[in-house]
Amino acid sequence: MMNKSKHNFPTGGKQVCSLLFFGITSISFSSGAMAIEPSDGLSFETMLDSAEYYSSHKQWDDAERMTVKALRLKPANKTNWLLWSNLAEIRRNLNDKEGALTAYDIGLSLQPTSAEMLSGRANLLIEERRLEDALEDLNLLLKNDSTAEWPRMIRGMVLLDMGDHQRAEDDFITLKNHYPNNRQAYNGLASIRATEGKLEEAIKLYSQSLSIEPDKEIYFYKVLLQAENGHLTEAAETLRDAMKIYPRNGNLFIMRAYLHKLNFQNDEAEIALKLAKEYGADSHLIEKIFPKNIISKGKK
Repeated sequence: MMNKSKHNFPTGGKQVCSLLFFGITSISFSSGAMAIEPSDGLSFETMLDSAEYYSSHKQWDDAERMTVKALRLKPANKTNWLLWSNLAEIRRNLNDKEGALTAYDIGLSLQPTSAEMLSGRANLLIEERRLEDALEDLNLLLKNDSTAEWPRMIRGMVLLDMGDHQRAEDDFITLKNHYPNNRQAYNGLASIRATEGKLEEAIKLYSQSLSIEPDKEIYFYKVLLQAENGHLTEAAETLRDAMKIYPRNGNLFIMRAYLHKLNFQNDEAEIALKLAKEYGADSHLIEKIFPKNIISKGKK
């Protein structure tokens, strides 16, 4: 039988995982079964069972209603922080971000060091672009466990986004030392090196990232830096490798057009740029790399 003090949904995602059994009621629901609709006369445990059922079937409104009922029935329950954590995730699935933050705040007032809730709230605060507030939660997570991978990675990315490159670099170096297979450590350091104008170092770091796992965006940046550094042959080779994996990626076709342009192959560049648009390339990247259609400039 399941311990009802541990009715708990995963944090950081948009879905609440279903549970296999429903504890004290001794009722096991199949995918086609109906949830018991608790009334005020039913137990706290049964309310939790129904909340879990509704969550597992993505019936978020009903899951929220049952969780709130359970909280109202036993407001002084010592494990209510778990229910507030659940409620926060349910509200995230309902796109009620303010309600989710309120649930996280209450849950953390009851259990201030919960890594699950601190991670969930930090993630939501980042979505809302409240980066300073998110940093407070990330700092606390790392204070509680300095070797934790996720908060170290996310804090580095947040600091990088905020322009605090020195502190971001410290986080990415620590991340790389503890977790050498974490791609974001290399990507973050590469971004910093590129900003510093150290293109060779940035290219090497992107290569290390790609050796761990291919990624179309990282291929894009590597080709761009190789081209900007004057290594057109190497850039073309990297692009060929990338397009074997992502043959219809619009942004990679931007890079193909860019390399053609740098080689004064304007007709080929125009063809590649048309394909880039056809394959859904980022229009902002096109405008940045090809301002005012400079490919065609000067053509009669």
